[in-house]
Amino acid sequence: MQPGTPRRPGDVPPKGEPESFHYQQGHPSGAYAADVEGMSVTTGPIGVRETSGVEVRLGSQSGRSRALAERRKRAGRRRGLILIAVVAGVVTVIAGGALIALGFGEKSGGGDDPPADSRLQSQGVVPKSGTPVVVTTAEGAQYRIAAVNGGVSADGEPTVQSSPLPAGSAVAYIDYVLSNPTDQKVLLDPPGDVFVKRSLVARQARGRCMWQAGVPETMCTPPTQSEVMRRISGGQLEAGDGGDKYMPPRSSYLIRAMVEVPVDRRLTRNDLRLYIWQKRFVTGEAQPALFPN
Repeated sequence: MQPGTPRRPGDVPPKGEPESFHYQQGHPSGAYAADVEGMSVTTGPIGVRETSGVEVRLGSQSGRSRALAERRKRAGRRRGLILIAVVAGVVTVIAGGALIALGFGEKSGGGDDPPADSRLQSQGVVPKSGTPVVVTTAEGAQYRIAAVNGGVSADGEPTVQSSPLPAGSAVAYIDYVLSNPTDQKVLLDPPGDVFVKRSLVARQARGRCMWQAGVPETMCTPPTQSEVMRRISGGQLEAGDGGDKYMPPRSSYLIRAMVEVPVDRRLTRNDLRLYIWQKRFVTGEAQPALFPN
């Protein structure tokens, strides 16, 4: 085919000659025309393509960019919401664990732990006692005494006796609570003494049993030793000079006062009294500390 010769329908371009696309000037739409395999296909206006009778609209570049940006924005929002939900879940789990660790959560055993103060005082439950008696020394030390119980020691219990007890005899004792009600420490100096019915003291020991003013004439006090049985409340005893012990402020202890002479084993609490009679603690007659009813 000579150059410039128009191609007729059905003509096939020579081997090696590419298909030609040429702009048809004067075309009302300003479209391009292409001859392919003998068919003439003319494109329509830019942005509209006809395909098998279905019209497909292609958005402009700016429109597609805006759509893509919108999709990315929505995806970003979804990722943000998912992240917030995950963080909230983690915070909830941590908070729940913290509440359980602090004891606000439900306990598997269904029981409550005892209060801290009850655990601290578990070593010394306050025993039932009678009306307390408060005494003050000349130095200003103050003590509160409240009788708890009394009787005779059972077989096998430690006593103050250095030799075996005579048959049918025992050691009498009285337990009482000794307290320091002040805000200053005081010397541990048990003021209570045991008084027993004179007729129940072993005959050979009655000469050591003394009567005191303010006490029934039928009762007397033999030599007595006192020891601390246990701490009830407050701090531990504090060591002082020369083996002395001091009671910390607001402390209390269970004291056992035991007589040093044998008494009749048939003695009961009704045959015993606790009195404070030493002039260091009282002036005048002895003061009783009564047992609880």
